[in-house]
Amino acid sequence: MLGLAKDVAPLMASNYKSMKNRNWRSSLLAPLAANFMAVLYKIGNILYHVAFYFNEKRMRITLNDGSTCEKCEWSKIKEKLEQYIYDYRCTSDTDINYPSYSNSNPYWNFSTMTAYSLVSSNEIKKTQSDIPVQIFAVMQHGVTRPSDELFKEWTRYDAYKYKITARAEMSWSDINFIQNWSCSLLKVTNDIEGSFKVKSLANRIRKAFPNLFTKTFELKNFKVLSRPEQICKDYGELFLQSIFTDESIKSEKWENDNQLLMVSSRPKEISKGEKCGTVFLNCILKNKSTASQPEWEHNNQLLMMDKLNKDYLKDIAELEKFKKSDVVKNVLKRVSVKMGLEPGAFGDDFGFIYYAYNACRFERSFNDQSFPALCRIFCREDLKVLEYIYDLLWYYTAGYGNPSNLQQACPMARSLLETFKRKTEGNGPNGTFHFGNALNIFNIYVMLGLAKDDAPIKSSNYKDMVNRKWKSSSMVPWLANFMAVLFKNKIGEYYVAFYFNEKRTPITLNDGNACEECPWTEIEKLLLKYINDNQC
Repeated sequence: MLGLAKDVAPLMASNYKSMKNRNWRSSLLAPLAANFMAVLYKIGNILYHVAFYFNEKRMRITLNDGSTCEKCEWSKIKEKLEQYIYDYRCTSDTDINYPSYSNSNPYWNFSTMTAYSLVSSNEIKKTQSDIPVQIFAVMQHGVTRPSDELFKEWTRYDAYKYKITARAEMSWSDINFIQNWSCSLLKVTNDIEGSFKVKSLANRIRKAFPNLFTKTFELKNFKVLSRPEQICKDYGELFLQSIFTDESIKSEKWENDNQLLMVSSRPKEISKGEKCGTVFLNCILKNKSTASQPEWEHNNQLLMMDKLNKDYLKDIAELEKFKKSDVVKNVLKRVSVKMGLEPGAFGDDFGFIYYAYNACRFERSFNDQSFPALCRIFCREDLKVLEYIYDLLWYYTAGYGNPSNLQQACPMARSLLETFKRKTEGNGPNGTFHFGNALNIFNIYVMLGLAKDDAPIKSSNYKDMVNRKWKSSSMVPWLANFMAVLFKNKIGEYYVAFYFNEKRTPITLNDGNACEECPWTEIEKLLLKYINDNQC
């Protein structure tokens, strides 16, 4: 119960030799006449502490925040016990006062809707004395308003919140909060907090690489590309206005018709007879404005799109398998019980869970200090399972799960190679800014071979992949960003550092060695190999 005598690895029939120094040793834990004592101390008139003794030895206890103590504040021990009761659905003959959601150590990793503050370092690691000469950045916009579909579909499930019974395993304050909640609260038009975060990010980048953003280097010294969606342009405007301290910067003249960014931001169902894969939209339309159906250039791209359609349908099938698995069915049962309903109240209807989860994560997106109403029907394990659904989605539509995805990053690989190569040869702008979406950032992870697990993530191995590297929440939160910065040292040599969400990230080179400050010649080889291997 107190988390003591726990080993890093489980004791098994096969690991006797490696567990020689195990913590779980019954001879020491429970000999004859074993005893346990918890002693409550009073300090002054109001302050209480607790000490725990096993076999007369005072033990060190790990609290919820990770700190340890031998004589612990009662309030901290109370939190630990309440969390244990909450996590394991403990029941007794007496009524349990369930802790409110704010005291239940919630899980806030929501795939690509994760708050940036949970992932970023908020401090860019700088080099000692070398000079940054060029920056290649890809930036994802911040929080978006929920789709009209969410608002429309929620009307089908709104009544579920009134089905909560007196048997619910929630505090009364949580129940009232849920039942008083309205989907209209999500119809937010201004993300003031998000604007502040964009400005703060721009200021940190300018502070980290000041010589790239002096008054003598105006925006005209940079190349700017944006997707055509207004939210990408608005984000780009605010970011560049902040980093150059120039509010006159506008997005009207930016390039937005380019293959680097024009890939679908969200996978969609493929309509019957549709030839163009919705996952990979580097399609060349002869007549964009009047053609009733796309007319394709006569090259192999059409055949590639047909192949992608088939791969995409296969990928979605893998995702659907997981949604019908026992792991997800257990989520339905746990939510039913937590709401005080029968375990099979939802049957196989995933609809309510899906929309409650999205309402939960959207609301948290706008205020990363809030405790949204509909988050409260989930326990930590439920939210981890739902996160895995989106990890599967991105793994197969943008990651290593589909070999076709490797070609999505081809334009970005070529652009990065050409941009830095021109600069090392004495030409090129001070940098390039791309304002895109989540898929563009995922492309770069794949291009650099990052977040790749030894085994593929599947519908069948959720439990085995608990420590997976491909975790979309930490890879591409709201405001996700990537920076490749070209430096020049005192003896005229160039090297590159890569940053994801402001964290400098080690890169594995072709020879298997990893580096944070990588020689440009080795990065050039890495990009050329990617381009050749994937027939870019």
